[in-house]
Amino acid sequence: STEIELSEWLKQKPLNFHAPRAVLAARQNHGIGQQGRIWESPIGGVWISAAFSLHGAKKKTSGLLGLAVAVALAHRLERCFVPVRIKWPNDLMIGGKKLAGFLPRLVYRGESLRLARVGLGLNVCNRVPEGAISLAEILRPSNCRPSEWVVEVLLAFEDAVELLGKGEGLICSEAERLLWAKEVKDPQNGEILEIEGLNIDGA
Repeated sequence: STEIELSEWLKQKPLNFHAPRAVLAARQNHGIGQQGRIWESPIGGVWISAAFSLHGAKKKTSGLLGLAVAVALAHRLERCFVPVRIKWPNDLMIGGKKLAGFLPRLVYRGESLRLARVGLGLNVCNRVPEGAISLAEILRPSNCRPSEWVVEVLLAFEDAVELLGKGEGLICSEAERLLWAKEVKDPQNGEILEIEGLNIDGA
């Protein structure tokens, strides 16, 4: 798991405020998805965990960080004419199929925000489970090199930090434009709820 490897690295050598850090895997045996589920991570995808400084930033939430990452990566995919949408809170979708998932986390020391962490999986030319999709299914092979999409993901992380500096309103309005659905099912009672918008904390 890139998440486990990154945690060990940060324990051994704490993050320098000026130098972000990332762990990449060609494949994972224990990729971590939402709510601790295993993320299938065969060869051909982008499997990455990154840590970067938000030192001095105003208090943020992991939900807002996740939206910033989603918006930033969606913008990069849109430039390649990939019709991607954000499934709140942690997925990127094409139609009804999952293209990418990510786990954002903020690390505080007391009231001080120390660093941001994001684990991300992007299906590029790997085999995918039922209900998922890869870039290879919609783009030409020349646009489906995992190494090039690693670069795009790293640049998206940088873009996300920049977005966080520009304010919550911009992130939320762009995320609302990119929302996958206008309704959501209440997980407790099954009631269909209409989405009015996103709060500035990413909720």
